[in-house]
Amino acid sequence: MVKLFHIDVNDEMKKIIESIQIDRNIDPFRTYQHDSDRKWKSFDGDLYSVIFDGIKNASDNNSSSTCDYGAQILTKLLNNMVIKMKTHMNLDECKKLFWLRFETPTTEFDIPRWHTDGFYFSSKDEKFVVSLKGNGTMIAKCENNSHTLQQMKAIHNEYPDYTIDSNNKYVHSQVNYDKRNELVAPILDKECEIIQLCNWKGVIYNVGNNENACIHSEPKKDAPRIFVGLVLGV
Repeated sequence: MVKLFHIDVNDEMKKIIESIQIDRNIDPFRTYQHDSDRKWKSFDGDLYSVIFDGIKNASDNNSSSTCDYGAQILTKLLNNMVIKMKTHMNLDECKKLFWLRFETPTTEFDIPRWHTDGFYFSSKDEKFVVSLKGNGTMIAKCENNSHTLQQMKAIHNEYPDYTIDSNNKYVHSQVNYDKRNELVAPILDKECEIIQLCNWKGVIYNVGNNENACIHSEPKKDAPRIFVGLVLGV
């Protein structure tokens, strides 16, 4: 399931978010996402203060007013999305995960990293993402998502992320990573419509290892980027 929609904000709000300077890679919610056993942990704290500190730490050039106005806008956006997703998922109570990534340019994703997200809390999880500055997430809307995923899984199994080195340790295999992307790309070109989200265009999609999980990739990150994500689960 992939549900696309536009987030309505006025031009002044967009200008404030666009004015946020990004000199460091920061996600202020990262330290709140796991418990002591490294399991995903619901966030129930003060969104505004965490976001304010995130904007402040992203660059020394962000003024207090930019941090304040920016945090107000992003707090309202996330609270509204929690309400929207709870209604969409028919939930009264839920667990929540947030992402707010201030990202500097990198060549890491010049070649798309097509994948699906695993479960966070349960098989009923759904995820919302949107880019507010910089390039947007790439979504593959496939004619037969299950069939496409089966092909991707076979390729992933043949070219795993990690291999065992001479010291019997797991190491990341860039060769496998590149080969896998080389084989997956023509399948997606043939079987799917590739959509790159524009700024303030959001998407809600399924996660987990099931036939409805959304195939997606980070975009090319050739400019500073602000990425917002939210997972609701039970």
